[in-house]
Amino acid sequence: MTVGNLLRVAAASHPQRIALRMGAESITYSDLDTSSQQIASGWAAGGYRPGERVVVWSTNSPAYVLGVFSLFKAGLIAVPVNPRLHPREVATIVSDCEASAVLIDETMDEQRDKLSGELQLKIPILSFGEMPHGRLGRELNLRRDALAWLFYTSGTTGAPKGAMLSHENLVAMSVSCLADMYSFGPSDIALHIAPLSHGSGLYLLPGIGRASTHVLLPGLSLDASLILETIAQQHVTVIPFATPTILIKLLNDPSVDSTDLSSLKRIIYGGAPMHLKHLRRAIERFGPILTQLYGQGESPMTLTYLPAECHRLEDADDLTGPLTSVGIARTGTDVRIEVDGKEATGRNLGEVAVRGPTVMRGYWQNPQATSEAIEDGWLRTGDIGWRDESGRFYLVDRVKDLIISGGSNVYAREVEDVILTLSGIADVAIVGLADDYWGERVHAVIVRAEDSNLDSDQVIRHCRRKLAAYKIPRSVEFVRELPRNAYGKVLKRELRAQSRKSSAASRETPAAE
Repeated sequence: MTVGNLLRVAAASHPQRIALRMGAESITYSDLDTSSQQIASGWAAGGYRPGERVVVWSTNSPAYVLGVFSLFKAGLIAVPVNPRLHPREVATIVSDCEASAVLIDETMDEQRDKLSGELQLKIPILSFGEMPHGRLGRELNLRRDALAWLFYTSGTTGAPKGAMLSHENLVAMSVSCLADMYSFGPSDIALHIAPLSHGSGLYLLPGIGRASTHVLLPGLSLDASLILETIAQQHVTVIPFATPTILIKLLNDPSVDSTDLSSLKRIIYGGAPMHLKHLRRAIERFGPILTQLYGQGESPMTLTYLPAECHRLEDADDLTGPLTSVGIARTGTDVRIEVDGKEATGRNLGEVAVRGPTVMRGYWQNPQATSEAIEDGWLRTGDIGWRDESGRFYLVDRVKDLIISGGSNVYAREVEDVILTLSGIADVAIVGLADDYWGERVHAVIVRAEDSNLDSDQVIRHCRRKLAAYKIPRSVEFVRELPRNAYGKVLKRELRAQSRKSSAASRETPAAE
C-alpha cells in the first residue's frame, strides 16, 4: 500500500463523495483521483523521475491537495513547507533537498518573485495551474519503502533537517491514527485549521483513506470567528489537528460560547505543551472530545496519545495527574525511557525513544545527524521524560532546554505549570540564562493577561509556596508576546538571546534559600 492507493481505494468505494471543499469550490473523490493521476502522468512526460524532490509552498487549498497527491502518484518526493516561511528560508530548503521544481499558490505572486530572486539554482517555480497534465494512465508501481515526503523539522534549536518519510511510514501513521486517534469515516466532515504542510496535512491522509470530506479555509490568518462559524454551518465532526495556540485563540473568541459546536466529535491537539489552565477551559467548552497526540516529524504524529476519556475536569487542577501526561504508547509502536542507551526502570528520568514502522529512514543527506538520532532502530526524540506504573509517559523538557542550576536539574514545564496557576498570566516560558554563581539561573518570561498589573514579587512569592527553592525563578521579565515559530512552538533559543539583551527589563531576585 502506498499513499496514492489511499485515494484510489476511497475513490473506488465513494466516487461521488465530496473529498475537498473550500467556499463554493468542491471536488469529488472520483475527480480528485482522476485529476491527480493525469498530473502524475504529466510529471513523468515532462521528464521528472521518481525520487526527485518538489517543494510545495502554499496556503491550504484543494489545488494544494491535488498537487501533493500527484507527486505521491508520480513517485516524486513532496517537500511541503509552511506558507508563513520567509522566501530566504524556503530557498534554503530548496537548496538543501536539491529540488527539481517548486509549486506555489497563485495568490503568492510577491513571494514567488522574492523566492526567484533568492534562488541561485535554475529550477521551475510553477503555480498549481501550471502543473503538467498527461494522459490518464495506470498508477506507477512504487515500492513501499520509496520516499514520499521530506518533512523539514521546525528548527526550534537550529537549522531545519529533512526527515525522510516513506510511503510505508505514512501508511503506518494513517493506520495508527485510525486505531487510536479517531476512526474517520465517509460521514465525517473534517475541518483543517492548521497548515497542511505539517500536522493537519499528515492527518489528512487517514481521512482521505476513509473517504471523509475535508473542509479548507482560505488565506494565512487564523480567523477564530470564521472557524467557529464553519463548524456550526457545515456540521464539522472532527478537527484533525490543532496546536494549543489555536485552541486558546478559539476559546478567547467572543463568539465561542454562543456558537453551536454540538456536531464536533473529536479535536486532536498537540505540537506543543498545553498547560492545565488552558486545558481546563477547553474541556469545559468543547466537552470530553479532546485527544492529545505526542509525535514529531521524525515519527510523524505517532509516539503516544492521551485518549478523550482521560480528559476529565476533575483532573484539570492536579499538577501531577494524568492530564499532565502525554498518555500511552500508540498501537504498533514501542516507546521507552532511555538512560545511556538502555531502558530506564521505575520513574527514572531519561530520553524518550521510539521504535516502529513510523520512524523515519533518516535525515536527508545528513548521515551524522541520522546516526546521532537513530540507533538499533530506536529514534531518540530529544525529549526528557518518565513513565508511571500505568504506562503513561510524562515530558519534562527538551534535552537542549534542560536547566542545570547549582548542579540541580530544573525542568521548564514544571515551573511553567506552577506559574500559570497564578491569576493575571496569559503565557509563560522558562529558560536558563548564564550565571557566574549558579552556572545557569532560572529565568521566567511572562505575558501578562489583559488589565493585569502583576509584578515580579508576586510571581516569586507564588513560586516559593509551590516549588523547591532551586526551581524558583531568580529573574522575571515581562513581554508583550513570546516568540513562536510558524507552528506555535516557543522559540526558546531566540527567547534566551532576547532575554540576555534585555537584562535591564529583568528583575534579578535574591538567591533562593
